[in-house]
Amino acid sequence: MNLLDAAKPMRVRAALSRDGVEVYGDHVNMIPTESRTILLQVPPGNNVASEYRLRVEGAGIGGGAIIFENETILEFSRQFLSISISTNKVQ
Repeated sequence: MNLLDAAKPMRVRAALSRDGVEVYGDHVNMIPTESRTILLQVPPGNNVASEYRLRVEGAGIGGGAIIFENETILEFSRQFLSISISTNKVQ
């Protein structure tokens, strides 16, 4: 995750859900221009037929309003041990 120069310090949260139920989530506090990794561990018992989604949102530190949010469908494959997701979309 990267924050742009114009961004304010914020809490960035990422969550993984399976079939509409959150199975893991974590957050980091970030300052502008900082780059951080958010590690999401996929719990055991995964099913390729399930629908997986990644939701990322940024909010002001200390419970501020949501500044951005994005959710996308993930494709699950048993062939890989890890997934790297890179976003470069600026709006």
